[in-house]
Amino acid sequence: PWVPLILAIWIITGLIYFSINFAYFSVSNALSPLCNVPLVAWYWSGYCGPRISPPSAPEELDELIILQSSLEDVLSSSTSNNVSSLPMDITRSVLHLSELRHNVRVSKLPSKNELVLELEAFHESANDASSKLGSYGSSIGRAVDKIITTNRWTLRKLDSIAHADAERGFVERFKDDIMSPFRPRIVRYDEILEQYLQHTDVIEEQITNLILEAHALVKALQLLDNRLDTIAFITKRDGIDIADAKDELLARLWTYFGGNKYEVKQIDRKLALISDLSKYRQLAVAHVLATIRKLEGIQNGLKDLRERIVQPGLDVGRRDMPLEWHIYNIQLGLERLELQKMESNRALDQD
Repeated sequence: PWVPLILAIWIITGLIYFSINFAYFSVSNALSPLCNVPLVAWYWSGYCGPRISPPSAPEELDELIILQSSLEDVLSSSTSNNVSSLPMDITRSVLHLSELRHNVRVSKLPSKNELVLELEAFHESANDASSKLGSYGSSIGRAVDKIITTNRWTLRKLDSIAHADAERGFVERFKDDIMSPFRPRIVRYDEILEQYLQHTDVIEEQITNLILEAHALVKALQLLDNRLDTIAFITKRDGIDIADAKDELLARLWTYFGGNKYEVKQIDRKLALISDLSKYRQLAVAHVLATIRKLEGIQNGLKDLRERIVQPGLDVGRRDMPLEWHIYNIQLGLERLELQKMESNRALDQD
């Protein structure tokens, strides 16, 4: 006789609990207990989402941490010896162009004024590209710093959710288990999902900014090539056919307009610096284009993760991982990023 009575009390209490939820929450939240019925969850997959007890998080959060680890390679390549020194190398090579401009200005070349203007424009463009290249390395470092801070923020958020669940007493957990058929979905999953989306937003914003800045840098470097085309056109038009290869154009011009008046050692050193300018430009373009490809790979991965996490109908059958597993992976990813950042800073200090 006690069993029917207890069952009746449980049903009545559940109905009262359900009514309270219906009064305080929206219709959609109040109807979400229907998702506890397997057939309903399968049929109404676009609405029913996963329930969290104990707390868990979507596997995409783990994939997000793996994806952002690709920034370690971007940061490492930006601070390697042959890349971090490029801005200074370009600036040092351009210094000797002022002497070339002076020699052209006092020459008898028919288009000397036009050539001087183009050499000045090349000098300014080279300095601008050098400045942008140096700033881009700093931008990558700042972006990684913001992503490290975001990882710490996400870690604190997940820790607080995990600790809140762990501190629930036996009576409260027992009550939640008993009343689970009558209450809406636990809101913690939505909190975790919101944090995941905010984390993704921060990374996506930083990656997008780096890609835009990289494209602007490529244009600045390619402008040098366009300037060399114009300089070559002017010299050939005036009957000076000194080089077919643009890589040797400035060095040949420097020699042609009186650069050979110095001692042999000085000539060799200055010619080497001027000739290396084209090599530095090519290295810079190759580095920035490779960085763009890496960043676009991360960007495409972020878009894919976002589409998967918000697409309706993917909740049923999801493989959500325990929250502790995500916390552990975020900590590992954070440690790797911080270690790479310290190594990059050390490399820059040594330069």
